[in-house]
Amino acid sequence: MQGLTVLFSVLWCSVTADAQVRMRTVYAGGMDPQSRDSHSVFMDPLVTGNRLLLVHLPASFDKTGRSSAFCTLAAQSGYRVISLAYPGISNMYSSCEHSTDANCYENFHLELFDGNNRAPQIEIDSGENILHRLVNLLQVLELKYPEEEWNQFLEGPDQIRYSSTIWTGHSDGAGHALAVAKYHQVHRVICFSGPKDFNLHYYLPPAWFHSGLWKTGKSEIFAFAHTADEYAFQREIWDSLGLGKYGPPVNVETNPPPYLSSHQLISSQSLPAGHIHGSTILDDQMPRKDGISLYEPVWKYLLDVRSTPVANLNTASSIAVYPNPVHRGNSIFLNADIKNPGLHLFDIQGRLLRIFRDGKMYIDQDLPAGPCFIQYNNGNRLQVIRLTIL
Repeated sequence: MQGLTVLFSVLWCSVTADAQVRMRTVYAGGMDPQSRDSHSVFMDPLVTGNRLLLVHLPASFDKTGRSSAFCTLAAQSGYRVISLAYPGISNMYSSCEHSTDANCYENFHLELFDGNNRAPQIEIDSGENILHRLVNLLQVLELKYPEEEWNQFLEGPDQIRYSSTIWTGHSDGAGHALAVAKYHQVHRVICFSGPKDFNLHYYLPPAWFHSGLWKTGKSEIFAFAHTADEYAFQREIWDSLGLGKYGPPVNVETNPPPYLSSHQLISSQSLPAGHIHGSTILDDQMPRKDGISLYEPVWKYLLDVRSTPVANLNTASSIAVYPNPVHRGNSIFLNADIKNPGLHLFDIQGRLLRIFRDGKMYIDQDLPAGPCFIQYNNGNRLQVIRLTIL
């Protein structure tokens, strides 16, 4: 393993949104725990062998823990989640808004990502760029918690396995995430209230959005913004990215999931002016009802979390499954005489794992450990039972 150039201390703390989801706060370089410069790592300890890592890039100078509701939901849905602290940049927009350099914005994003000198207006230390910090953090987590297999997201000692990652970003973080996706094939990109790159000299979005060969297909880019957040500019930016090919902007207040399968989602919730830009993802600015974000259905759609069976957990009181949890290599039973060829086992992301023919199911070694769901038809009504495989 490559030598770790940054020392970390790790603190466990529980995320109140769900007893199973835990958040690690990882402080870099022995810094004050109150510092902005700390990573937040979310995971459900009952879910093992996660196939995808979600890397969230907050807006510059923002704290990584301010998006805990979204990150917790992603962890509940089976993802490993890292909200990454990285060097904020304060001069990208002032340097690039009126610049005649067509590559100005792109150079900022790329230098911040890998530390290679491209933008003369900034100087990112080789140990402080996004790539180095992420690799370093994964190495530390693997070293400290080898049973969690964090190295599944590394390609060799010092590279990311990009195909196993989803990148999300808020504001300028959305632009950084897109730059990663342009030059590396990632699983998906989700932009919250961004990107905001716009050239006022030419009064156009920068050319990097629509030029060059993108390693990640544009079909894997999704975006969510508020209509009061410089929406005219935002529409032009999304058009430049080519998102219109996948449907027009869809208002999430007037259209239910799956939002006409669009990749451009918008909200027009009435909010305080100071909360509009952060409302799509920040804990203290999003609209809530009874303490729950109104945007949870939007997040599930963006994360590709299937509404069936995950969102329908009404279990008949007379039906139960035992043993639960169950170890692989054993059988489970339903306490009812159900002989229905439509007895389905789904993983937490709604992917069909097995179809069974009666109320006895053998849990073979090939099934993934973690929470899953048994769905069956009880008369004319679908029922769902939650099962944990160990």
